[in-house]
Amino acid sequence: AGERMLTHARTAVQAAGDALLAAQEDTQLRGVLRVASFRSTATHLLPPALAAFRAQHPGVTVRLMDGETEGGGQELVRRGQADAAIVIEENWTDLRLTPLVMDEYLFVAPARRGSHPVTPEDLQGPLLLAPGPNSCNLRVMGYLRRCGVQPGRVTEIGEDSVILGMVAHGLGVSVMPRLALEPLPEGLVALPLPERLMRPLALATLPHRANMPVIRAFTDALLAALHRPHVPAP
Repeated sequence: AGERMLTHARTAVQAAGDALLAAQEDTQLRGVLRVASFRSTATHLLPPALAAFRAQHPGVTVRLMDGETEGGGQELVRRGQADAAIVIEENWTDLRLTPLVMDEYLFVAPARRGSHPVTPEDLQGPLLLAPGPNSCNLRVMGYLRRCGVQPGRVTEIGEDSVILGMVAHGLGVSVMPRLALEPLPEGLVALPLPERLMRPLALATLPHRANMPVIRAFTDALLAALHRPHVPAP
């Protein structure tokens, strides 16, 4: 009985809190905003948006959450554990998705390889990728299957910096989003794939919460920051 009640109890608690948040004036926002994000987007997309948001709404505390948990940031939003999440856009009818940027996946190899075009044979490995549940791993492996490429060996590594260090020392190659490669370390080359692979990034919220003042203000700050020249826009 408790398990059956849990979803309804969470919804009731969130609705009670949202009633107070929805009544706030746009110029006097207070409370906590929970945002889930990938490491790469937290590094390159969020800082300017958070700086502008804090300047406009100093009464709001922003808590960043790991968007690579099991199920991804979208599940954190669905469960009410995050108010918004940067996700790879899919056809989710239960979420409000605000498009952000298109981020391109690139082939990463030691610089001594040169910059000649990448072929499917280059992708046969050894291939160094993020761990299996990671959205990038799933996206890259799906891409390889569509291209008819079967990597000889795939090594899964949790940290992007470790992957890049191993590639620089000739221990393999990788496929990573452009945002995860900024700035590209010395000793590496990043090149387009034989067929382009993109990840459309979007901000996900629950539809009935998207227009709450604090969430709307954060969304506006994020979109405004993306149009400033110092933010990389793949």
